[in-house]
Amino acid sequence: MQNDRPLLTIAISTYNRPSFLNELLSCLLEQCISDPGIELFVSDNTSTHQTSAIVAGYVDRGLQIRYLRNKSNIGADANVMQCFDKARGKYVWLIGDEDLIVPGAIGKIIFYMQAGNSYCFEGAAAPKGVEFSWPPRVIKDAHRFVCSIHVNFTFVSDNIINEDRVMASDPIRLSSLVGTNLMQLGWIYAALNRYILYFREKLVGMRTNDTVGYTLSQVIGPNLKKIADRPQTSEEYYQWDIMRFLPAAFNHW
Repeated sequence: MQNDRPLLTIAISTYNRPSFLNELLSCLLEQCISDPGIELFVSDNTSTHQTSAIVAGYVDRGLQIRYLRNKSNIGADANVMQCFDKARGKYVWLIGDEDLIVPGAIGKIIFYMQAGNSYCFEGAAAPKGVEFSWPPRVIKDAHRFVCSIHVNFTFVSDNIINEDRVMASDPIRLSSLVGTNLMQLGWIYAALNRYILYFREKLVGMRTNDTVGYTLSQVIGPNLKKIADRPQTSEEYYQWDIMRFLPAAFNHW
């Protein structure tokens, strides 16, 4: 591992939503500008609007951004997959360009990433200097984790993944999920057999009434069921044992 590897990559998949992207980068400016351990990566799916100018404006203000503009539109899922593939950080946080990060959220998250397992036990008080309304807790059981987050299981901006551990778990081929709007499940499932630090505070804001190209009933209905029903014997797919927990998770909601 290189010594200069970022601790966290915040990867943003974007397409033709410069005003939303501008709001997100505005949230990240003060939180990330002075931290060399954070990499910002923007994957632009050949936007026809002012996306590149928005990014350049923040670079001029001192925000370090690695910007990639695709030569052609590869589709939303493939662009999300590219964000994961191109990330350089130990941890990867994929953020939708329409979502927002609460002020102070990144500092809290980075603190625990740097602390490792020092504060990872049930019922721990928040470490000195880190203020939480509800301190995060460690979840060691996949069933309990899925029940805790219920429908947010499919919310791409809600999960930060240790990329090395995901890849070591032999995850599902991400390309097989293109077209499902559930690309994130490829690495979330692979990480479920690990310790999970669950932040109970609201650190991410999700924009409502913004479902261009995304049909909720299709994604969490037929698409999710299709993934769950794939035979475990197929050499092409990861063992989806966690899927047996989903009915319980949705019943808890």
